[in-house]
Amino acid sequence: MNKLVLLGAGASHGSEPAGYPTPPLGDGLFEKLASRPGIASKLPSKTKKLFRNFEQGMADFAISNSGDIQQFQREMAQYLAEFSPSPNSLFCRILEIFDRKETIFASLNYDLLLEEAMTSSGYSPCYDLGLLYKRIRLIKPHGSSNFWYDLPGHSFRNIKVVNCGTALSAPVRPRNRAESLALCQTDDSFAPAMSLYAKGKEVKTCPDFVIQQQALFEEACLSVKEIYIIGVRVVPEDTHVWGPLMKSSAHLTYFGKGNDESEFMAWVKSVGKENFSFVQGYFGEALEYIKMKL
Repeated sequence: MNKLVLLGAGASHGSEPAGYPTPPLGDGLFEKLASRPGIASKLPSKTKKLFRNFEQGMADFAISNSGDIQQFQREMAQYLAEFSPSPNSLFCRILEIFDRKETIFASLNYDLLLEEAMTSSGYSPCYDLGLLYKRIRLIKPHGSSNFWYDLPGHSFRNIKVVNCGTALSAPVRPRNRAESLALCQTDDSFAPAMSLYAKGKEVKTCPDFVIQQQALFEEACLSVKEIYIIGVRVVPEDTHVWGPLMKSSAHLTYFGKGNDESEFMAWVKSVGKENFSFVQGYFGEALEYIKMKL
């Protein structure tokens, strides 16, 4: 393996032709959640206003409504798992461009668009670095809406965990999209292993599995020769992401527009990174650039 492709919210949001539904960016995510039946719609107006900055709202919610975190995370997981790629999805195209034997994909997104694109192409995701038959390697350092606890013979009902760092510690078994959506409906106590969409990216459910994903991401960063970053905003405080990127000796190609360049270049300067390129463009333009270079 010699290539790592890191994808963020901007990639999911821009992965489809105009008019086809995709997950909203952070600023619009709470608005969508609040428009659906569930806990977000019932929050007081003061709390809803905080969610205009999702990370700020989530941080306040985690303190003031700690007992409702699992429900909130579960409902967010269900919403994001409902999105599926079209045949024209850029996630389908990116799988055609990169050789699966030479490439590791990493995604900071909770949605399953990339997994579904893999399935439609005749493959399935492997959340590890080992290359397996008919599998494509995918690491998710922030967790995922399909990372559900695996405790055969056990069920949980009517449990509410308040003021506790870890709500549940258990093994995890990734599920497919249909299974994940069903669990979001039937489980009334816990959520999948997903970090909070807030500063620090704390994981309340099955944190060991997400920590393992972060370790695999670091291992991948340190072992590849090329890293492509698409749709990811530079957030240096997310050290589990930007720390491994800083330490990597791979050539870093970052795609973005507008303020993305100044933020990326500020990070490059602060960490003394030398082996890098900034390329103007979002997901579609990034794929055209990469296709030309490969």
